[in-house]
Amino acid sequence: MNTTHSFSTIYEQGYKRTLNLVNSRVYNMNIAEEITSDIYVKVYRFLDTYKPEYGTISTWVGTITKNAILDYQRSKANSKAKNTLNVDGYVNEEGEPLFQFEDNNLASDAIEKKELMKQVKYAFTKLSANAQKVAYMFFIQQRKQIEIAEILGMSEVNVKVTILRAKEVLKSNLALTYSEL
Repeated sequence: MNTTHSFSTIYEQGYKRTLNLVNSRVYNMNIAEEITSDIYVKVYRFLDTYKPEYGTISTWVGTITKNAILDYQRSKANSKAKNTLNVDGYVNEEGEPLFQFEDNNLASDAIEKKELMKQVKYAFTKLSANAQKVAYMFFIQQRKQIEIAEILGMSEVNVKVTILRAKEVLKSNLALTYSEL
């Protein structure tokens, strides 16, 4: 079997669908692209182990995709676990660190996060009142477009367009902030 040709076909037929599925679970296109790339590296590496008697190739790729998403979600949950920091050897008699930081953040990270949140809030003020509601529900509350449409009494298409326009406004305002750095 010519695995290079088969891989090309699998990749061309399934990449966009896989990327959209991953993005719908991780809510971040950059991370989704990275995970999807990893998925197709696994598909390429293990294509010779695929057994048609266990299911279609798309089912096999779907299983790899599901496992990759679960791995990402587990790693994300583990990274939120409490992280302790031993600052210059300051420990108590039991050898435990005296300083502890929650949510895997050091003090400087907390300051950077606070500054970033200020910038995001400022960027939100550049949106219309309606776009602010839609963007808040979509990006912060992570609601589905159809749900937002029902809550706000808008068409789903109108919600989608509002999200796209809000993304552009937010991106341009945040890009201005970061270009100054």
